[in-house]
Amino acid sequence: MRRFSPALLVCGALVIGAAASIGATAGRAPADIGGAYAVLVVAGLAGTAIAWRRRDRTTLVVVIVAALAARVALFSSPPLLSHDAYRYLWDAGVLRLGRDPLALAPAAPALAALRDLPLFGSIDYRTIPSLYPPLAYVLFAIGSISSPNVSGEKAVMLAGDLLAIVLLLAALRARALPLGRVALYAWSPLVLLEFAQNAHVESWAIAGVIGTAIALERERLRAAALWLGFAILVKLTPVALLPVAFARRPRTALACGVACAVAYAVPAACGVPVFGSLGTYVNVQRFFPTLYVALHPAGAALLFAAVVLAATLARRRGLPFAEGAIVVEVAFLLCTPNALPWYATIVPALAVLVEPRDAARVAGLPALALGTSLMPLAYGHPFSGAVMPLLIAAALCTLLVILGMRLGSSFTIVKDSYGTDALT
Repeated sequence: MRRFSPALLVCGALVIGAAASIGATAGRAPADIGGAYAVLVVAGLAGTAIAWRRRDRTTLVVVIVAALAARVALFSSPPLLSHDAYRYLWDAGVLRLGRDPLALAPAAPALAALRDLPLFGSIDYRTIPSLYPPLAYVLFAIGSISSPNVSGEKAVMLAGDLLAIVLLLAALRARALPLGRVALYAWSPLVLLEFAQNAHVESWAIAGVIGTAIALERERLRAAALWLGFAILVKLTPVALLPVAFARRPRTALACGVACAVAYAVPAACGVPVFGSLGTYVNVQRFFPTLYVALHPAGAALLFAAVVLAATLARRRGLPFAEGAIVVEVAFLLCTPNALPWYATIVPALAVLVEPRDAARVAGLPALALGTSLMPLAYGHPFSGAVMPLLIAAALCTLLVILGMRLGSSFTIVKDSYGTDALT
C-alpha cells in the first residue's frame, strides 16, 4: 500500500481555493474565471494522478473533504456558464399552473402571468418549449418546492452528484480497487462547475448509469434495468447504452426499452407532446458541433450507430460495461450537433471504473481527463477561438481510437468450453 502523499493536501487546497475564486465571480463575465479555472484543472488532474493508486484512509478523507468543500464554495454562487437551472425552476412553475412546459414556450401568451416574475429574464430560449424526459420534471418540482429560487434546483442536482460519488465508492470497494480513484470524478473541474454551480440534471442520469454498472457486475439484471430506465427517464441520451448494457440479454434490453417507451406513450395518448422541442434542438440549434459539421447529419448518425454496434459486440465478448459506455458517450460527443460541456460529465464517472488489468485499458485516461477538463472552453472563453475546439475534438478522437483498439482486441482471444484460450 502506498503511503499518503502530502502533495495531495496541496492539490486539495488549490482545488478548494480555485473553486472559491470561481464562486466569487457572481455577476461577472465567464471569461473572468479563466485563471482560477486553469488552477482548478492543474490541481484537479495532479491530485487525481497522486490519489489514483492509493488505498489509505487519509487519501480518501482528503479527496472527499476537498470535493465537498469545493462544491459548497460553488453552490453558494448563482449559475454562471449556463442558465438551465433557471429553466428547470420555470418549468416547475408552469406545472404548478396546470400547464404543460413541453407544449408552451415561456413567451407563450398563456404564460403571461409568470412573465411578471424576475425569473423570466434569466431563462434562455424563451420562444422554444421544454424537452426533458418525465422524471426530470419530478426533480424540477422537488427543487421548486424546497426553495422558491434557483438554490432549490441546485440542491437537488447536487444531491444526484453526491449520490454518484457514493455509488462510485461502493463500486470501487466491491472490486477491491483503490478508493483514491474517485478523485477523477470528485475533483473533475468539469463536474464541479456543471453540478455544484450550474446545476444540471445530468447528475441524476450519471447516478443511474453508475448504478447500472454495479448491478451488472453483481449479475442483477432487473436492478440494472431499473437503474438504466431511471437514467433514460431523467435524460434521454443513456438510451444508447441499452444494447451495450444488455448485450448478452437482448430480452432485458427490449423490456427496459419498452417500459421507457410506455412512460412516454401514456402522456402522449393524452395529447402531451412528450418530446417537446427536441426536433428544434436536433435540427436547428448548434453548439460546438465537433465532427457533426464535417460528417453531416447522415454521416454522424451512421458513425454513432457503428460505434454502438461495435461496443455491443465487444461487450458480448467480455468488454466491461463501463468501457463500452465510455466509447459510446465519447462517440456521442463527437457526433452530436450540440456537444454541450455538461454532456461530458459522465465520462470521468465511468473512467473511475476502468479495469486496470493492462495498459491498453488505461492508456486513454490522461487524454480523457484533459479533454473533459477543457470542455468548458466551448462556452466561448477568449482562448477557445478556432484552435481550442479542434484540440478538444482531437483529444476526444484520440480517446475514441485508443478505446476502439481495445474493442478490437476483445475479439482476439476468448475462453472455450474447456477453459483454454481460443482464437475467434
